[in-house]
Amino acid sequence: MNAALIFAFISCAGGAIIDEQPALNNYVDTIFNTVLPTYLANRPRVFSLENFRFKVRRTGITNRELNAEFHNGRLTGLTTPPALKRIGDCGSVRDGHNTIMHCNLAFGQLNATYNGSVDGESLFASSNNIDVEAFFTRPTGFIEVLFVPDGPPSLKSWSILSLNMVLRFSRDLDLNSKRRRVFHEKLRKNIGDAVARIIRGPLREDLNSSV
Repeated sequence: MNAALIFAFISCAGGAIIDEQPALNNYVDTIFNTVLPTYLANRPRVFSLENFRFKVRRTGITNRELNAEFHNGRLTGLTTPPALKRIGDCGSVRDGHNTIMHCNLAFGQLNATYNGSVDGESLFASSNNIDVEAFFTRPTGFIEVLFVPDGPPSLKSWSILSLNMVLRFSRDLDLNSKRRRVFHEKLRKNIGDAVARIIRGPLREDLNSSV
């Protein structure tokens, strides 16, 4: 907990931080723009992503089951300021003597890349290499911070709202429209899951230390 900075900020706000919207916005902006970057600066610029495999079933006698594997996953952009940015105004609700602040947020420019190979593009094709890069388009999240009367704030919840992405490949895949659609769906899910584990792991840890 960065208690000294938080208490100083609350004191300057005259105690209004949990009741007035401008103070809530300023609090979150201070966390995202000043405190969080000091923690993220100690993180690697490139995060390693988990390997994964999946299959795409055959759709007829003219093709066969496709096996795909992706490795050497890398995530960039998470530690590049601003890693997080407030969307709109923050709000708050009372919970007994406590107050819960909530705020929507946007991530910075996140990119994920993988090296991979596929086997079974066509009846006679052998294993072929393929690389993929995922550009995340307006990824968003949600944060809640708990304020108690006689203690420092704490991170109550942290969630991902969207991780939509655009995929770019090193070459065109020799797949019909149905198999191509399934391939893209499974690829997006696996990449999204791998990135989410980083967001819910190291980034959550640094947020917890920042509030």
